[in-house]
Amino acid sequence: LEMKVLTKSETVPFEPICCVENSILDKNFSKKLQNVLLELSDTSILKNLEIQKFLPADESEYISLTNLVKKVLSKNEKIFE
Repeated sequence: LEMKVLTKSETVPFEPICCVENSILDKNFSKKLQNVLLELSDTSILKNLEIQKFLPADESEYISLTNLVKKVLSKNEKIFE
């Protein structure tokens, strides 16, 4: 497996978990996954992840990443193979 850095983004807060909606992962799945993570209260799982809880992200925190993805997609560059 060979990886190539296309570009670097600005720093984003914390370690985001992103779910890209497509023909395989629809919006319902994304919302269910988000709800499961936000409602997770099992302290042993959270401790293993070294976090206290999951928090919803504010879309404004990721504008630079959204713009970056749009730019890459507009050039028809493959992100995933």
